[in-house]
Amino acid sequence: MSKQRSASAVFRVDATQKIGGGHIMRCLTLADELRKRGWDCTFASRHESVETVPLLAKSEYDILMLEGPERDEAQEIEAHIRDCDWLIVDHYGCDQKFERGVRIFAKKIMVIDDLANRPHDCDILLDQTFGRNAEDYKSLVPERAQILTGADYALLRPEFASLRPEALERREKGGPVRRILISLGASDPHGATAKALLAIEQSGFDDVSVDVVTGSADPAAMGLVKIAKTMPQQVDFHGFDADMATLMVKADLAIGAGGSTSWERCCLGLPTLMVVTADNQEKIARELAAAGAVIVVECGIQIDPFEFGKIIEALTEDKRLRINLAKAAAQTCDGSGVVAAIKVLKL
Repeated sequence: MSKQRSASAVFRVDATQKIGGGHIMRCLTLADELRKRGWDCTFASRHESVETVPLLAKSEYDILMLEGPERDEAQEIEAHIRDCDWLIVDHYGCDQKFERGVRIFAKKIMVIDDLANRPHDCDILLDQTFGRNAEDYKSLVPERAQILTGADYALLRPEFASLRPEALERREKGGPVRRILISLGASDPHGATAKALLAIEQSGFDDVSVDVVTGSADPAAMGLVKIAKTMPQQVDFHGFDADMATLMVKADLAIGAGGSTSWERCCLGLPTLMVVTADNQEKIARELAAAGAVIVVECGIQIDPFEFGKIIEALTEDKRLRINLAKAAAQTCDGSGVVAAIKVLKL
C-alpha cells in the first residue's frame, strides 16, 4: 500500500522594517499548527524577511527566497513549488492579479488581510481584526469564498490560550503595577520606544521593572541602552524570540503597538496603552478603544514623553481602571483562533 501524500501549504509572506514582523509571526503560528497535523509547509519570502524576523530561519521550514521582480513572483514560485494544496497569502502587495496567476499550481488559496481595500481571488479570506465584518469583503472576493472575520480567528500561538487562566486570575486581583512591558513591533520609525522609556522615567514610579521587546532592532543603535542606564527603573531588553506569553503574564501594564500583538495582550487581559505606529493599526486601535479594552495615546512622532508619563502615572494609580481594561480586553479574544481557522482549511 502506497504511503498517503502529506498535505502541503505555501506561505507567501514578507516582513520588513516598514511593515513589521506581524505577518510572518502569524503565518509561523498557522504553519506550526499545520505541521503538528502532518502538513508540509514552505515559506516564499524575500531576504529582508529573515533579517527582520530571525525566528523564520530558526523555524526549520523550507524557505524559497524570491529574487525576481514582483510581477514575476507567481512564475518564480511555480518553478520551485510545482503544486500545493493551499497557497496562503499574507501580503499587502498581493491582490487578485497575483492570486489568479498562482491558480495554475495552487489547488486552494487563503488570503490573510486586515485592510479590506483591494480585490482577491481566494477560497478563504481571514481578517482577525476585532470589529471587522464579513460585509467589508463581500464585494472584494468571489461569491464562493468563505469569509472569516473578527478576533475569534486571531492566529495566536497555543501558549497564550494555555496561560490565559493564570493571567486573568492575576488581573482580577488588580495588584500594584510592578512590571511594565514595552513592545512596539519589529520596527520603530517614530522612536516611540525611546519616548516610552523616558515617560516611565518621568512618571515617578521608581520601583517598577521594565521589559522592552525590540524585535530585530538593535537597542544600542536605537539609543535605548543609553536611556536605560540613566533610569532608576530596572530595564531588560528582549528580541523577537522572547517568550512573549510569559512576559505578558508577568506584566501589570503594557505599552504596545496596534498590530498583531494586540490580540496576544487581549487574550491575557493585559491593560494596555496603545501607540498607533502605522496607518493599518488605526481601525484596531479605534475598535479596541471603543470596547474599553485599551487606552490609545497619540501616534509616534506626536508623543510627548512628559504628557505620556502623566498618562502612565494616572493608569498606574487607578486600580479600578486597570481591572476594567483587563476584563474588556479578555472578552475580545480567547486565543483559540488558530484552531478555528484550521478547521476551515479542507483539502
